[in-house]
Amino acid sequence: MANPKVTEILAHINEQETDIDNVTTLIADLRAQIAGGATVADMDAVLAELQQNKAKLTAALAANVPPEP
Repeated sequence: MANPKVTEILAHINEQETDIDNVTTLIADLRAQIAGGATVADMDAVLAELQQNKAKLTAALAANVPPEP
């Protein structure tokens, strides 16, 4: 039987990997929009979403990654 702490840590890692994948996709979409002639308003909307996601990711990391000793 797996150690509950290891299971918990692996769950957090999986959540973080999903967050990282989502941010990577968002950045790729932003690049595509810029290359496709996105308007300033389009880029502002994507930038706002990117900033929200970054804040969520930062909060998730702070809440789930213990400080280094």
